[in-house]
Amino acid sequence: GIHDTAWYLEHYQRDQDLPGALVGHIRSGVEAAAADPRSLLIFSGGQTRPAAGPRDEGSSYYRVAEHYGWWGHSTTINPVS
Repeated sequence: GIHDTAWYLEHYQRDQDLPGALVGHIRSGVEAAAADPRSLLIFSGGQTRPAAGPRDEGSSYYRVAEHYGWWGHSTTINPVS
């Protein structure tokens, strides 16, 4: 599984497999976008906690998908700058 320690989580969010759920949602979005060549996948979300540093949810989700190699769909997904 995915360890809580690799994520910035509040105490009440730990030990619930929240990272696994988030990665699953990210993967579902990637796979849905890959299934439709006319689709556009947008990860959104701003900075949630000052203590987590200058990280926003949207770019964090992008980095997760990138970490997993877009689950084999890298040739069908073109990031927009």
